Amino acid sequence: MKTIIEDANFKAVLEQFRGSYAQIWIFSPSLKRLVIRLTKKGFKDALYILGASCVHINGPFSWKNAHLTIYEAESAFPGELITKVVDEKNGFELVTESGVVLSTGLEIDPWLSFDDPI
Repeated sequence: MKTIIEDANFKAVLEQFRGSYAQIWIFSPSLKRLVIRLTKKGFKDALYILGASCVHINGPFSWKNAHLTIYEAESAFPGELITKVVDEKNGFELVTESGVVLSTGLEIDPWLSFDDPI
């Protein structure tokens, strides 16, 4: 079962998952949709970050001791915002044009399809 995290709670949930193991979990063939999975010892649930309309990615496919932050920034086009998922300590950055969705679910939850309802 997956639980959607409200935008207002992103920071608190990301703080709970500090120090976790992060990995690119699934992605569409065009990389326009991409899921990052965070798992942490002692937690039965994993945190999933779905990036929508991804336009840029830089960094490792998986890493230990994750310190992810999510924030909005001005795009190259005035008045348009982008969303960034960043781990400065580990050299990771994902940029999306349509934001992100955070959800928690069992670590064994396969998330095999983007068609799977969240």
